Amino acid sequence: MLVPLATALALLLGSQSPAAERSHAEELARAGRTVEAIELFERIVAQDPADAEARLWVARLALRLGRTE
Repeated sequence: MLVPLATALALLLGSQSPAAERSHAEELARAGRTVEAIELFERIVAQDPADAEARLWVARLALRLGRTE
């Protein structure tokens, strides 16, 4: 999978804007890299527990893996 240049640079530099982090998490999810996507979305939720969209992504991806707890 190719990662957009801005996302790749942010990953290399170790700092991502919240928008870039979310974009990368969505790319991971769409590429079928579900576990990695969940981990990143959980990090997003930890930073902003009120982020309903990120929480929904976590729930959808968990269901994809059969995690219903």
